[in-house]
Amino acid sequence: MKKLYAVKFVLLAIAALAGFSALTMILWNIILPNIAGLPAIDYGQAVGLFLLSRLLFGGIGGGKLLAFGFAHKHHHYRNHLRDKWKGMSDDERKEFAQKFFHRPFNCASFDEEKK
Repeated sequence: MKKLYAVKFVLLAIAALAGFSALTMILWNIILPNIAGLPAIDYGQAVGLFLLSRLLFGGIGGGKLLAFGFAHKHHHYRNHLRDKWKGMSDDERKEFAQKFFHRPFNCASFDEEKK
């Protein structure tokens, strides 16, 4: 079952890459040669341009799939803080906010207070 899911995912990713690359090529060839005087591009160049733009501006997989784990770690940390915040009393929230939001740039002193 997992193999079938993986095969479907790979096929969907390839179809999405092909579709978005074709859309990139069509839009480039319609707009940029007329406005900026740039040459038309072929499909292979459109694939490269699409992948480059995803890396530079959007991450791979919308920034969630393979963005070197950063998006996943950030999301996990944010959820952890939200859950921690929900379980605190009002006094604990004030103390946590004071320590968390008003810590100095040198975090060594913040770590020493915990010990």
